[in-house]
Amino acid sequence: MRWEDGKLVSDGHAPIPLPVLAKTAHEKGLVVSAMIHAFFSGRWVEADYTVGEETFRWQIDALSVRRGGRQDRDLIDRKNPKLYTVESIWEGNGQSFGRFGLPCRGSCQPPDRTGPAGRSRSVPGARQSPAERPC
Repeated sequence: MRWEDGKLVSDGHAPIPLPVLAKTAHEKGLVVSAMIHAFFSGRWVEADYTVGEETFRWQIDALSVRRGGRQDRDLIDRKNPKLYTVESIWEGNGQSFGRFGLPCRGSCQPPDRTGPAGRSRSVPGARQSPAERPC
């Protein structure tokens, strides 16, 4: 199948002009638009989506469709999702996340990072070396 001169063309079939195709889809309540959301975190999230009688596996994490003759959208349930985390970026290459910290001297209170009216201001000691900081 392919588009030629505003018509859907398939070998062995008569070309269908876009206005005729659109009119038929709207009259029969077929899917006339789709909206997706995709998410990448080292890999694309993927899942199965059933539209009509067919199930497809797509690298998206949300799907809604609008059918002809309707203004609202239908949210299609996601099934068998393969979800990833930020850590997925590092999977398989020998890297991993871990905690680290600096020795704390005295009270470890977070610095006040806002000034009047919530504006940012410089944090005292921001240029100090870790050994010089109280926390």
